[in-house]
Amino acid sequence: MSELETIINEVIRKDCRGEAKAIMSLTTDELRSQFISYYNKKQFNICCMVIDKAKSLLPDFEGKCFGEPWE
Repeated sequence: MSELETIINEVIRKDCRGEAKAIMSLTTDELRSQFISYYNKKQFNICCMVIDKAKSLLPDFEGKCFGEPWE
């Protein structure tokens, strides 16, 4: 299991982990690095915001757990 998957399993609720992994696999190295950086700083809510941002950059991605609530 990759470091990214391990972190997702730790900080993301179980029913949203698959979506988080899919989003993060499709995003940039820069956003993945930010995600890991915020995790290392124990800023877990910001980790979720990084996934929200990553999803916003994937206009065709369908999911229910991340992104703006008004989408």
